[in-house]
Amino acid sequence: MIKVIGFNAGAVGDLVMMTALTRQFKKENSDSYFIFGIGNRYAHIVSLFYNHSFIDDIRIWSSYDEWPVYEDIKYIIEKKIDKVYNAMPDHFDELWYNKRHYIQEHGLIHGFSQIDDLTCILNPYFGAIKDCDKVITLSMFPQFDKGQKKSLSLNKLEELCLNIKKLGFLPIQLGGKYEQKLENAEKPDFSMLEAARLLYSSRLHITADTSFSWISSSYKHLTIGVYTNNLPYMIDSWSHRPINSNAYYFHRDNLENLAIEEIIIKIKELI
Repeated sequence: MIKVIGFNAGAVGDLVMMTALTRQFKKENSDSYFIFGIGNRYAHIVSLFYNHSFIDDIRIWSSYDEWPVYEDIKYIIEKKIDKVYNAMPDHFDELWYNKRHYIQEHGLIHGFSQIDDLTCILNPYFGAIKDCDKVITLSMFPQFDKGQKKSLSLNKLEELCLNIKKLGFLPIQLGGKYEQKLENAEKPDFSMLEAARLLYSSRLHITADTSFSWISSSYKHLTIGVYTNNLPYMIDSWSHRPINSNAYYFHRDNLENLAIEEIIIKIKELI
């Protein structure tokens, strides 16, 4: 039996993406022992990855930015780990995102001949919150998005929330403390795990390119996404969008050209 650790230096969305690669690895190496590594910065979301048949154990590293530190190296040696996968390696091709999906790209870098299934999966360890069928959750503030270029403008987001209310739904904003609160939406002081449970319980999730986009799709939740070209010479955002049969994605070269009425029409169609 070979022992493998998949270490991830990315954020929450990157960790969720890793579930697809982990599943593929276990499919090709059924007798292996796979340890899912999580940097200590994200130790608070470890329970999202419980109860997966292709994850044999979870390791919370003693570091994140400076991985590996002494404690991490000691663990690898003591556990007699045969291979360590880093899920954030350098790309072979600068324009890979015009040719392959994000998950396909990382599979190629790590030597997979192919990735049979590009969907990510999280098995909810919680039950749904009752009476949330009139809740629409939103995650519209991508981290590190200076100038709000990867999402709708604040004015459009407020307009969206007002129209959601007119449909008889309660818009609830999910996200970190760094985000500006939308005046026309509720924003509870939730942990990420509490927010994930509310998303899972809601009628619909509306998202930009955020971690919650990947969480929502990993639950196969009803989702509307808004995406744009955010990399040099990017032709389409498909490579950076989660695969979810219950999702509809709007793509615009400039999201200012996406009318709120288009989103409202799609909400009516889906619900």
